[in-house]
Amino acid sequence: MTYIKRNGGGIPDFWSIISTFDECSFMKLIGATALCLVLVIGNVLLGYYCAPLEILLTPLVVIGTMWLLLAAGPYASPWLTSLLSAVLICGHDAGVKLYGGGTHDSAGQGFIHAFLFFGLIPAYLLLLARLDQRPNLPASARLVANLLFPLLVGGYLSMFGWLGVEM
Repeated sequence: MTYIKRNGGGIPDFWSIISTFDECSFMKLIGATALCLVLVIGNVLLGYYCAPLEILLTPLVVIGTMWLLLAAGPYASPWLTSLLSAVLICGHDAGVKLYGGGTHDSAGQGFIHAFLFFGLIPAYLLLLARLDQRPNLPASARLVANLLFPLLVGGYLSMFGWLGVEM
């Protein structure tokens, strides 16, 4: 896969990334994203009705979300895969914190964050392994995709880490 470089090189813009998809890989990515949404929303709804269970299943949901997006195909854009996985995982965390049953305090937030990190570490290792298996990926694209996921999730947690805590 080659990236179309506009304006003399550098990191390609959004339309260059989208133009590298063929229809089959794009449809696989849409299908994988839909399955991830079902997984995330299902776990949030499970947490609404069976309160602590969604927290215990968070590592499986995080790893499953990453695995489904990475299984969409080898030609999916690494930036888009990192972005979608970070958005879905952050959405899952927000759903657990806002719609989970019971009252949330600082100990509960620590419990939620611990189980989130139990899933984030293997999910990030899956992302790194998948990107290293793509030899034709430029080094700049690999670096951006490797850094995008932890920066987005870290930014979300630093801004919304106390989301849902009753004061």
